[in-house]
Amino acid sequence: MKKLLAVAAMTIAATSASSVMADNGMFVGAEFGKAKIDGETTLTFGSQTKITSDYEKANQYGIRVGSYINDSIRIYGNLNQAQKDEDGGKLTTRQLTASADYVLDTGYPVKPFIGATLGANWAEIKTDYTSESNWALAYGAQAGVVGQFGQFDVELGYRYLKLDNKLDFSNISEVKVKDSKTPYLAVSYKF
Repeated sequence: MKKLLAVAAMTIAATSASSVMADNGMFVGAEFGKAKIDGETTLTFGSQTKITSDYEKANQYGIRVGSYINDSIRIYGNLNQAQKDEDGGKLTTRQLTASADYVLDTGYPVKPFIGATLGANWAEIKTDYTSESNWALAYGAQAGVVGQFGQFDVELGYRYLKLDNKLDFSNISEVKVKDSKTPYLAVSYKF
């Protein structure tokens, strides 16, 4: 828990520091995507154990606040949520992360970028009978293209996050939320 609080504090500090460092480079925006959340379920019946791997596709949406340090480097914080409802249960993940991207100057309004992300992931599984949730470290990378049109950035990207949440349901089953792979569209307004 202390590690997760430290990660959350770093996220807030990085976002705040980036706002101070940039001259008129601050931005706010929204993000929409389709997350593929990989997981593994372990069922235990007496001395028998069965492990299955599965994934869920869930709509993801979020907000971002950040700043361009210069024309090539941006730092921002994200708060995203993905949710999938199915018969008898619901999977929800929320990520609070800090990201840094290198934007390659091509001389055109559309530029490729690559970056890294660090933060925390909260995962919850609810059924008709029980609910289990926890926090875990989230880290990964993203890449894509960003179109810069006046005060607006329009971004198409792909983000991979390693998650490692473990949810234990009364020693009968354990669900591991391992990672998420998200193609996304983000629109930001620069001040």
